[in-house]
Amino acid sequence: MSSQIQEPNYVVTIKPNKFYYVKLVISNFSQGGLYLCDYGNSDLNVIQPTIMMQTSATYMCKSEKFNRLSAQMRFWSAKDLYCTGWSESAFCIAINNDDTSRLLVYECAKNDSLDDVMNKKVGKEIINLTNGTTHSRFLNSWIYASATADSDKNVEINIHIG
Repeated sequence: MSSQIQEPNYVVTIKPNKFYYVKLVISNFSQGGLYLCDYGNSDLNVIQPTIMMQTSATYMCKSEKFNRLSAQMRFWSAKDLYCTGWSESAFCIAINNDDTSRLLVYECAKNDSLDDVMNKKVGKEIINLTNGTTHSRFLNSWIYASATADSDKNVEINIHIG
């Protein structure tokens, strides 16, 4: 059985195994900083770190039980760190999952290995997600996305903003 990660312009299908993970790289080429926030209630709940212009942030995601991905991850851009409204360049990234295992998301460096992140030698756990619903949506056109799969073991998703 395989799982799918689907966005409007591409679908990546991979076979699950014990080395399965997703690496998400967000690069900001816009004219301002991005303040990433988890969309849920009426509050924006800004998640650190911010992604200043001409920089990027890397996240590593791994299913605790090594099955299919078990949750979704959504980020929008806020106007500033303490804002209660969305910026004009708001966007959403969704990693969809229908499994019951947890998904752990780590902030890490671009070249950090999965083993080092999972053994807590590097990186920082920022999100611990349980089973969630499917949601996938881009809010405007300033997004360029590509996905690559490496030997059916992992997926890297690159998002370029601006």
